[in-house]
Amino acid sequence: MAVLMVVGMFPVTAIASEEYVYFSISLDDKFVEGKDGTIMAYVPIKFSDLESIKLEDFGLEEYIIDNDMDGKEDITALHVDLYANEKYYDSGAEDLASMAEGFPGSIYFLSFWGHDCNLNYYVNGEYPLAAPNWGATADVITIEPGDFIDIIMM
Repeated sequence: MAVLMVVGMFPVTAIASEEYVYFSISLDDKFVEGKDGTIMAYVPIKFSDLESIKLEDFGLEEYIIDNDMDGKEDITALHVDLYANEKYYDSGAEDLASMAEGFPGSIYFLSFWGHDCNLNYYVNGEYPLAAPNWGATADVITIEPGDFIDIIMM
């Protein structure tokens, strides 16, 4: 009983669970299915799993950003793309990385999830802009724990 009372006094943050990001992938208004049968609708990813993805391991070092200048690589939608392809799509992250084209601030994939390069991102229900009337690409869309990322193929 005494142990329960003491444990009850710890702040919740002392035993907090892992932080997550949630992503969805859809094609023509329907969620796609992963190779394991998972419906790609708000699938949780541990933020620490995204942090473990190093873009230079995929030859994508030119797309590393550090907007807050803290000396650490910012986590972007590109990390989510690589994770999703590795875990849920047959071709894997290496194959996706090999299909990357463009330049920093304007990356695109020749193919994504078996589809052409026509896709949009939404973060927490909003369409991120790189400039007025210009949508941001995966390499510059920063992701924080708790974010919801929708990847919409058209």
